Amino acid sequence: MSRIHFYATANDISMICQVVESKMNLKIYPSFTVLKEDFSGEVTEYESFADIPNLGKATSGDCFFNPTYVLIDKAIPLQPGVRRAGELEKIYMSATLHEAAVDFTPGGEFGDDAIILGEMLNQMSSKESERILRAFRTAMKKHFGVRARGMWIGPETLERLKTGTRVTAFYDHPEPEIVDIQLHEIEPQEAITSG
Repeated sequence: MSRIHFYATANDISMICQVVESKMNLKIYPSFTVLKEDFSGEVTEYESFADIPNLGKATSGDCFFNPTYVLIDKAIPLQPGVRRAGELEKIYMSATLHEAAVDFTPGGEFGDDAIILGEMLNQMSSKESERILRAFRTAMKKHFGVRARGMWIGPETLERLKTGTRVTAFYDHPEPEIVDIQLHEIEPQEAITSG
C-alpha cells in the first residue's frame, strides 16, 4: 500500500490533474456504497478530472469525510462490487475492487479560511496503481516543490498559508496546533531533492 498526502487549492489540484492527464488515460469513478435495492444500476464515469464537480473544494472539514474517486487505466474494466452482511447486500465502488485502481480524495478549500488534507492511496500495490501514484508524485514534486511533515503543499496553498489560511486535516480539532501545518514546517525544494 502506497499513499501520497497533499494540501491543494482547487487551482493547485487542477494543475496537477492536467499534468497527469497529459501522460495517462484514466477513468474516474466516484466511490460509493448503497443498499442493493437502492442501486439504479448506473455508475458515473468521468472522462476527465475537469468533469468532477467542485474538484478541490472540500465538503467537510474532516479529511476522512470528503468525496473519494477511483482512478484506473481506461483499458481496464471496473464494475461495482457486492458486499454481503447476513441478509443485507450493498453495492460499492472502491479501489479495493481492482489491484490497478487508486483512491483519490482531493480534499481542498473548505469555506474561506481552510484547506483540507487530500490523499491518494492504492489499496493493493501493483505495477498499474504504482504508475498512477508515480505520475501524481512526479507532478507534485515538479509543480508544488515544497512539503511539510512529508505532505506536498501546492503553490497557491502556500500563499494562502502565508496570509493566515488554515492548512489542516481536521478543521474542528480541539487542538489546531497539532493538526494544522505551520509556515515554519515548510521544507524547501533543496531539502526534498537531497533528502
